Amino acid sequence: MSYNYLENYITQLQSKGRYSFTLRELESAFPKEKSALHMALGRLTRKQRVTRICKGFYIVIPAEYRASGVLPPSFFINDLMNHLNRAYYVGLISAAALHGAAHQQPQVFQVIIKPPQIRPIKTAGVKISFILKKNFPSSGIIQKKTDTGYINISNPVMTALDLVQFQRQSGGFARVLEILQELAETFNHFVLEQALQNTWPTTVLQRFGYVCEHFLNLTVYAEPVYSKLKPDKMHPTRLSLANSSRSGIIDKKWGIIKNDELGAAF
Repeated sequence: MSYNYLENYITQLQSKGRYSFTLRELESAFPKEKSALHMALGRLTRKQRVTRICKGFYIVIPAEYRASGVLPPSFFINDLMNHLNRAYYVGLISAAALHGAAHQQPQVFQVIIKPPQIRPIKTAGVKISFILKKNFPSSGIIQKKTDTGYINISNPVMTALDLVQFQRQSGGFARVLEILQELAETFNHFVLEQALQNTWPTTVLQRFGYVCEHFLNLTVYAEPVYSKLKPDKMHPTRLSLANSSRSGIIDKKWGIIKNDELGAAF
């Protein structure tokens, strides 16, 4: 097999809208050239034509991305998770950005998975963080069209709930609130109902309901959240997880300790 032949193979992939491939695919396409494949891949890697993301999985770097060497993870995340045989959805700030609710593109692409954990991917400018979620949702995951196909992404309300749950991974409470103010424009009762069908920690529902009612002025969405709560299961919980203090005024309805300057104002 010649080096040019592998280059042609990759060009054909791109013509089909694909920007990733597996070593297994190459070995199947060129069964008599397994040893030569590794050498050819090494040459293409040095030329920044391809990059290995993880064992057995490569991405193609188009000419327009070669200067930075970074291909948007949305171009290949679905293929990557299929390669790893793992359920997933794009979440948190990455999902908010895809919903048009983040001023800046996140530096790290955030993916929600069920156990076991996957190590973060940091290679050739690609940064993917995997956030573990034990109660992996059965509802509220939608498919969003990208330049290369479809990817799994949390719907707007589930994105909001995840942001409230994973504040530390989302830049803190103030950053979460900033994103929610934009994300709320995409809420509707259908996506709320879909998101609430999943199992959520009581504290997450308390915080999200409080934010909807007092920050976003969306009582119409706060009340369905409140109906999911059982008063005997509610305990005072901090609004901001960054502040360990449990002192502050407690909102009686939601059981929220206003331990954040923004929260104290409402």
